Amino acid sequence: MHTAQRGLGLLSFILFSVAAVFIAITAMKVIPAYLDDWEIQRAFTAIVTDPSLKNAAESQIRDAFVQRSKMDNITSISPDEIKIDQTNNQLILSARYHVEKSIIGNFGFYINFTPSASSGLSSKDEN
Repeated sequence: MHTAQRGLGLLSFILFSVAAVFIAITAMKVIPAYLDDWEIQRAFTAIVTDPSLKNAAESQIRDAFVQRSKMDNITSISPDEIKIDQTNNQLILSARYHVEKSIIGNFGFYINFTPSASSGLSSKDEN
């Protein structure tokens, strides 16, 4: 009587190991880009909710971002890449940037991010 094979064979184990290593390498390269985006989003939210910056000049808002980026080690964007919109009693910060991560050889990822935050109510919502 023949019994069916149980468990993984050597070839299946090798293929599974290669796939697991590829996924681990990809995660180690890509996750930091998403963490940086999260830090940028947190900095934007902190700036737009700061009452002292509600009617501040653009240069003061950019300086506030510089201070936050130093504390949080944000290097993905510069203060000049931030779009600042101060209309209808609202402060809106936004940015567009991309991150390129090489995985193995010429294979990699190109990831686009668009963090933004807004504060206050528009004049229509205040009634």
